[in-house]
Amino acid sequence: MSSIDTVDRIEIRAPRQRVYDVVCDYPAITSWFRIYHCRLLDDTEVHEGSRVEHIVGKPPHAVVNRFIRTVRRMLPGERLEETYDEGDLIGSGTWPFDEHNGSTTAAYHCAVRGNTLSKRIAFKLTGSVGHNMVYGRLLAALKKHCERE
Repeated sequence: MSSIDTVDRIEIRAPRQRVYDVVCDYPAITSWFRIYHCRLLDDTEVHEGSRVEHIVGKPPHAVVNRFIRTVRRMLPGERLEETYDEGDLIGSGTWPFDEHNGSTTAAYHCAVRGNTLSKRIAFKLTGSVGHNMVYGRLLAALKKHCERE
């Protein structure tokens, strides 16, 4: 299998609009999750249609993934939908945000295929383990960041 379809989630003691706003602020992600770097390619603000370059790792030495996502749909405070259009991964990703009793469940559903030989081999060997490790750490950092402020 050279593709993955997986969901990672976490409970955050913060309103869902707050969590949504933090996730949508791509350029600021590095401030709370150091190994993840995002850059808006076409705009200065995120909106439907925005293209965002993602680099996972610390360039120039250890880049794990490099890809470009396009923001397809934004439902403020509720949902963010993206497609992986270029680079190491091709597919889709969705962030649903569900609020209950003052907390938010933030989840990331990733359905992608490897678009490079190294990613196809990695997916065949490990499946979604690598993705789950990175997103487990990202979600823990998101929780810490959102609950701190």
